Amino acid sequence: MNRMLFDKACTMLDASGAPLELWAEAILAAAYIRNRLPLQALDGKTPHEAWYGQKPSIQHLRKWGCKAYRHINKKTGRKKLHKKSMMGFLVGYQPGKIYGIYHPGTKEFKISRDVIFSENQFFDTREVTGNVEDILPSGDEIEHESNHEAEPELVAESGDEAPSATTHRVLPQSSQLGVPGA
Repeated sequence: MNRMLFDKACTMLDASGAPLELWAEAILAAAYIRNRLPLQALDGKTPHEAWYGQKPSIQHLRKWGCKAYRHINKKTGRKKLHKKSMMGFLVGYQPGKIYGIYHPGTKEFKISRDVIFSENQFFDTREVTGNVEDILPSGDEIEHESNHEAEPELVAESGDEAPSATTHRVLPQSSQLGVPGA
């Protein structure tokens, strides 16, 4: 279960471009979503339904990490000409159509039910630094590695360092050859 939640959280972080510091919120959101999906072990019921006895609503779910505009309530001291909303990003859910919003400028988390979402815009704050050549091997290296793997290796039978007249070949494993089921 932990690995499954971690894998879902990594996918959510990657897809949205969210900073890695939000990994805990991504795992909590993945658990929230997972508890609202049917399981074969529960005969098609969701864990939420098995625990509470009623089907959960999923109409309030939005894309994790999307841009969100949280309403600023007048009770906070907002004046007539002040901003009425604050831009942030969706990072969590709570029961009752309540959302967790992260504001990157202030690095604060706010809880609100008065939110407008823009599900086509995301964090996109992470960038790959360095050159592509530093990350991916060149074409020559790939060809050399693939040719090296395909060549059988000579192994001495008697344990000598140098191959003698009695040598045999060690063939690549069937998984390296692409043979299914072998």
